[in-house]
Amino acid sequence: MKKYRPIPPRSFGRIIVTAIVACLPVWAGVAEDADRAWVSGDHVTALELYDRVLEEQPKNFQALLRSAKILSWNSRFNEAIERYDRAIAVDPDDREAAFGRALTLSWDGRFKDARAGFKTLLEEDSSDVDSLLGLARTYAWAGRSPQARNAYQDVLGTDPDNVDARIGLAYLDLWAGEIGRAAEQAAELKREHPDHEEVAKLDDQVSRSAGAWWRVDVSQIDDTDDNRLRRYLVSGGFGLGRQVRLDLGAGRYEMSDPTGETSIDSVHTILSCYPGTGQRVSARVGYDRRTRTDDTTNSDVLGGLSYSWGLDRRWQVHASAMRMPIRYSPAITDAGITFDQ
Repeated sequence: MKKYRPIPPRSFGRIIVTAIVACLPVWAGVAEDADRAWVSGDHVTALELYDRVLEEQPKNFQALLRSAKILSWNSRFNEAIERYDRAIAVDPDDREAAFGRALTLSWDGRFKDARAGFKTLLEEDSSDVDSLLGLARTYAWAGRSPQARNAYQDVLGTDPDNVDARIGLAYLDLWAGEIGRAAEQAAELKREHPDHEEVAKLDDQVSRSAGAWWRVDVSQIDDTDDNRLRRYLVSGGFGLGRQVRLDLGAGRYEMSDPTGETSIDSVHTILSCYPGTGQRVSARVGYDRRTRTDDTTNSDVLGGLSYSWGLDRRWQVHASAMRMPIRYSPAITDAGITFDQ
């Protein structure tokens, strides 16, 4: 009978090492394919291949970093942050990974954590424009306009012609109701950077706020009490100078229920002005002509005043004194119900 000799432990080690060495070209080939997909912009394929690389090489820094970026671009924020954390564990001093993590946190609305990340980077390099911009945007997106404005100014202190910071400041003015100042900045940026995509978006937003606009709305509402409301609305508006807007609207409301049908023809106008940064004062006047279920008619003049403060801030204050209509059902129309607020 033939005897089998056991394989010595050293031989086992040689076998394992040989197997690993044999697989290295395969893993290297996958990594190279992933890099080629990354460079060509095929991020779907790149992510799949980087995932394969990480199955065998969980500490591959480039695979971790690039896959984290792709995940964040696809709004898979938690997965992206986990990859960034792993990349930072491999190389704690890498600023690109730390910046990507902070940026992803800001996109996920986790502004406090994002700011902590950007501030850590700025402690190491106070002239890091990308981190200054990231910090400014977390303040702006959180409605903290004064801090955002200061941070954008810090960017311009380091890079006076930075387009992103100038765009950010223009948006702060626009959100605060400083339409004229925002329009001036948008026009200047458009002259200097006619092909810049973000400048074009800013110019469009400012034009919508400062220029003429109009909208048509047709809708129907049904409820479980057999009330049916059809609305046919046309509205529009335009600027009257730097700080004043005029908005107009007209509509017809047709209401029905088992008891009959009624209708309301309505027109209104809203005059708004912006007396200071983040403030708005509006006066609204409207006229409703009601036709009841018995075909009789009556009318009401409606409207009032409103004031808003803190439009450029996280917390806002609104005050109003108005008489408003309720346009919903024949019973309400027949009774001529309005409410004061």
